[in-house]
Amino acid sequence: MAKKKENQKPNLASKAKKYKVNSEKFDKKVAGKTPNDIFKDNAIKLKNLTSLKNLELVEHDLEFFLSSSNDHKTILISQWEDEKKLSKADTESLRNTIGLLRTTGSNADMVAACSKEGINKTGDLITHNKDSLTGIMRKHKINAPESRDINSYTEEILSIAEAEHPSAFFLHRVMEKPEWLDLDPSLRPAPSEKFKEFYSNNKNYDLKNEPIISLETGQLNEKIQGISKPTPNLIKELSCAQQSLQLSSDTKMAALLFKNQVNIRKAVTSTHQTLMRELGIDADAAVEIKQKAQAYHEAVMNGYFAYRDIIANPYLVNPIATLNPVKKEILHGIGKRENWKKVTEYNGLKDIDSIEDLFGSQNYCECESCKSVLS
Repeated sequence: MAKKKENQKPNLASKAKKYKVNSEKFDKKVAGKTPNDIFKDNAIKLKNLTSLKNLELVEHDLEFFLSSSNDHKTILISQWEDEKKLSKADTESLRNTIGLLRTTGSNADMVAACSKEGINKTGDLITHNKDSLTGIMRKHKINAPESRDINSYTEEILSIAEAEHPSAFFLHRVMEKPEWLDLDPSLRPAPSEKFKEFYSNNKNYDLKNEPIISLETGQLNEKIQGISKPTPNLIKELSCAQQSLQLSSDTKMAALLFKNQVNIRKAVTSTHQTLMRELGIDADAAVEIKQKAQAYHEAVMNGYFAYRDIIANPYLVNPIATLNPVKKEILHGIGKRENWKKVTEYNGLKDIDSIEDLFGSQNYCECESCKSVLS
């Protein structure tokens, strides 16, 4: 078999049509102004933000803060916290302001307009789409930065916010605004009534990163509220949604994976051609999904076997269990076979039974390439 190219870099964004924006690029010279000029302009415009009016800072400190770069602002917050200059509320307000400045590309006019519309932090953008942000810009007569039109600018803002809050964006679009997914109605997920119950009680749950099953109890994670009688079907549905997000942080692509019940196991065992055909996506997107699935699968399986080795060794388990933040209950919880069976069942993990599970089909032809060690 001919050797594959190793330097191929699949680009999921090419299918999802999202901008991958580094917000720090906006701190460069814009429209003939130096960064320092921009920060001074921002200081004047931001001083009257409602979220900053009640800060317990002397005016000199506030002006110095607002006229600094975003990275310097972060340093100042930490310094003032140590000096007890800031309360928790003040710290939150300042950090929220920094977050919006990064998201909007240090556009103080846009941050001020957002504040007037009740958008005081990046997370508030979850309930907005490109059309609503465009409406805010037109209402407050905000111009897009030079070299970008208003539509691409608002899409960039949402792309940055989505990267910071993937779970919240995914759940809001799937549950409340499926039309914002930019998918044909037949391709949109149709969550169960139990999933809707989960969402109504856990809108801020970090579905991408928080476990569905507790390692300590083998039951539904204690952080999930309002589910009186969790069913196996609900846990499988939540696990599928979680893995969809882990395979793609892009809300549209994750929703497509969720609709088609593509979990880690299915992505690992399917060829990228199968994923292309079933999901209607291009080769780059399919390869990237498969690579992420393999990485997650290998990390979890290797971690599990490592924990099993530790638990089986009486000279290691007790000293390690006393370390912070490792808890003895978690070590023993993950080591219980009944808990592991639940985790593997609900999370779509596949036991490694043979060399084919590691490297795929070994059914090659007899040509020189297939018999080569480089194949």
